[in-house]
Amino acid sequence: MTGVQTCALPIFKGRKITILDLGTGSGAIVVAIVSSIKKWQEKYEFDISKFKFIASDVSTEALAKAKKNAKKCGVDKMIKFVESDLLKNIEETKEIDLIVANLPYLDPAKRNEYSPELSEEPAVALYAGANGMDYYAELFREIEEANISPKVILECFEAQKKEIIKLYEKVECIVVD
Repeated sequence: MTGVQTCALPIFKGRKITILDLGTGSGAIVVAIVSSIKKWQEKYEFDISKFKFIASDVSTEALAKAKKNAKKCGVDKMIKFVESDLLKNIEETKEIDLIVANLPYLDPAKRNEYSPELSEEPAVALYAGANGMDYYAELFREIEEANISPKVILECFEAQKKEIIKLYEKVECIVVD
């Protein structure tokens, strides 16, 4: 189980919850969360019917891959897939309790310092402005603008944590590196 899943599952035990996997990519995180809740609903007293799962990505290709992976795992009918740039096309924004996000957080100026395997990934899935924080800065701005207060679990580099802490003063956030 990943750190994101370990943090996400116990947070909302026993109540109605909407979980948004933002920047879903292949859908691995949302599929793992849905599968885990399905598997563990008795042990942890989760009523899966009280959960709404949304997977969003700006990439049509990524969403197609996420849907395919969810179908392989038998959870595709439990997940709503939405093409969206951050929160812009999410109809349920006011209902969101938890956002899990693995948004692009790499600095394109440091491209040569990263693992060569990253050259296989689309640049849009990796790079986020001069310090790698553009998407997270925009996400927290949109959260504040929508006047919502979801819990947020996100992934970034250890060196970016201080900057993220400044960005999310009003949002309860768990940073996973």
